[in-house]
Amino acid sequence: MNRYLSILLERLSVFIGLAGLFIFLSVITPNFLTYTNLMSVLRQGVALSLTSIGMTYAIISGGIDLSVGSMMALTGCTSALLMTVGGIAWVPACFIGLVIALLCGTFVGYFIAFWNIQPFIMTLVMMSLARGLALVLTNGIPVAGFPQEFGFIGRGWIIGIPFPVIIAVIFFFIFGYFLRYTRYGVHVYAVGGQKEAANYAGIPVRRVIMSVYMISATLAGLAGLIMTSRLNSGQPILGEMMELDAIASVVIGGTAMSGGQGGLFGTVIGVLIIIFLHNGLNMLGVSSFWQRVAIGLVILIAVLIDQVRQKIKT
Repeated sequence: MNRYLSILLERLSVFIGLAGLFIFLSVITPNFLTYTNLMSVLRQGVALSLTSIGMTYAIISGGIDLSVGSMMALTGCTSALLMTVGGIAWVPACFIGLVIALLCGTFVGYFIAFWNIQPFIMTLVMMSLARGLALVLTNGIPVAGFPQEFGFIGRGWIIGIPFPVIIAVIFFFIFGYFLRYTRYGVHVYAVGGQKEAANYAGIPVRRVIMSVYMISATLAGLAGLIMTSRLNSGQPILGEMMELDAIASVVIGGTAMSGGQGGLFGTVIGVLIIIFLHNGLNMLGVSSFWQRVAIGLVILIAVLIDQVRQKIKT
């Protein structure tokens, strides 16, 4: 009972933080609380939402994924080139881009699971590889000239709601369900909580670890496609620093960096805090450089709170 009460209090505290930020920004920036601005902010936050889902899985499993931003760029640029230079229709081009992201995630997961390379190191390697490949493929030049239908993915609307936002909500529900209510989700928590014990319990630890990075890379690839569609351009610099915002969202949402604890409900709140914070600072005219400082401080505060929470539990 105490455990469930603790989880409830953690979720409530994060929600109160979001509500406080929302009220504060509504008061000091009169244009913040408008339908146009809120829909724009939510649409801009779709990429962060998708990458944060994968990051949540990675961190709960006891790892981390620093390659999500670079994976966005590689997937977006690859699909963009297939559509423009290769003359391939946008649907198969997007599918090929997602397959490439999946293969990259499999590559990362394989070396982490079977070669025991630290997730920090292996995903750092992929961050460099994917970004480098995106720059090589495009010669550092943005790619444009897509079919008009491709634009709907990132700029379309359905009954007054941006289509990308609908995609993000659906994926949050799907992956939230798998994480909380399926055997696979139990395995992810078990691996992050105590890998050796999970192995003795008969859980396929290596396959679980591999699958986590496959999920993270594929979702980052999907985020890259949506951003490429919204910008109407394949950008080799797409997703720079996205991993920082994704980690911030997950940690703010109450997922422990040590693994084995957390969930996507908290991550949703964390994502909303980050995107509203960015939007509010933009509306106040705060420099993007200082915004990075602010996000760094937010991560530090969230980590310190997590450390205090862990000490209280022990």
